[in-house]
Amino acid sequence: MKSPKTTIELNGNDLTFDQLYAVALQDAKVCLARIACEKMDASRTVVDKLIASGKTAYGINTGFGKLASVRISTEQVRQLQVNLVRSHSCGVGEPLSKSETRAIMVLRANALAKGLSGVNPATVETLCAMLNAGVHPVIPSQGSVGASGDLAPLAHLAQVVIGEGQAEFHGEILSGGEALKSAKISPVRLDAKEGLSLLNGTQGMLALLSLALRHADALADTPLQILPTLRRRFLSTRYVAALAHLICGLCTPARTPVPDAQPEILPISTKAAKSANRIGQRKKIRAYKTLTACAARRKYMARCAIPFRRRAI
Repeated sequence: MKSPKTTIELNGNDLTFDQLYAVALQDAKVCLARIACEKMDASRTVVDKLIASGKTAYGINTGFGKLASVRISTEQVRQLQVNLVRSHSCGVGEPLSKSETRAIMVLRANALAKGLSGVNPATVETLCAMLNAGVHPVIPSQGSVGASGDLAPLAHLAQVVIGEGQAEFHGEILSGGEALKSAKISPVRLDAKEGLSLLNGTQGMLALLSLALRHADALADTPLQILPTLRRRFLSTRYVAALAHLICGLCTPARTPVPDAQPEILPISTKAAKSANRIGQRKKIRAYKTLTACAARRKYMARCAIPFRRRAI
C-alpha cells in the first residue's frame, strides 16, 4: 500500500479503505473538502434557526434519555453538550493503539463531513488538524455497548477536541488542553447539538473492523508454505471457523464472557422455525419470535458496524 502523495479530502462519501489505512498506519494528511463545508454550514443553519424559534428538539434543548421531557434553557444549551461529553467519558481498560485511534478519528471526521449532523465545519477541521499534528486522544479499549453508538470511546475523543481528557503527543501523555496547545490547535467551544453529534456514531467498531479486515486479507494472501506446519494448521482452522461463524450468524463466539446473556441460535430458515414450532420441537429450536428477534439484532449490529459500500467507507 502506497501512501497518498496529496492530502486526502474528506467529503463524507468517497473515503476508501486504502485512504483509511494510509491515515491510520502511515500518518497521511487530511483536510475537509469545500463541498463538505457548504453542506455542514447548511445543516448548522437549520439547528440555529430551530433554537431561535423556541421549538423543542431532542438533544438540542432537552435532556437525554429519560430526561427527554426536561427543557433546557437557551443559555444552557452549550453547557448541556459539554456535560454530555464528560458524563460519557467513562471507558476502562488499556488504551487503543495509535493506528486504531487514528482510524476512529478520520472515520468520525468523514461521517460528520456528510453535513447531516448540524456540526460546524470548524469542529471537523479541528479533528483534521489533530490528525495532521499527531494529537491522539487516549481512548480506553472497553466501554462501548457495541450497538447503536460507540458513545464512551467517542466521548474520550470529543474530550480532547474541547481541550479536556488526555492525549498522546510526540510520545508523551498530556492533558487534552496541553496537547492542543503544544500543537497550536485551538480547542472547540461546542455549539448546541455538537456534543451529541460527536458521540452518536459507530466509528469505534468500524475502525477496529476495518483494521481487522486488513489483517484478514493479509493472512488470506500469505503463502502457507512460509508458515510452520503446526502454525499453518492453527491459523487455517481459526480463519475458516471465524468465517463460518460470521456467515452463519451464530452467537456462540460472543457467549464466552457472558454465557447466559443470549442462547445459541441455530442457523436455520424462518420457514423451518415455524414448521418446527408446529410439530413441537421446541427443545431443539427456539420459538419463532425469539429467533426472529435475535436475527433482527444481528442484522442491526451488522448494519451499525459496516456502514460502507465496496471500496468507499
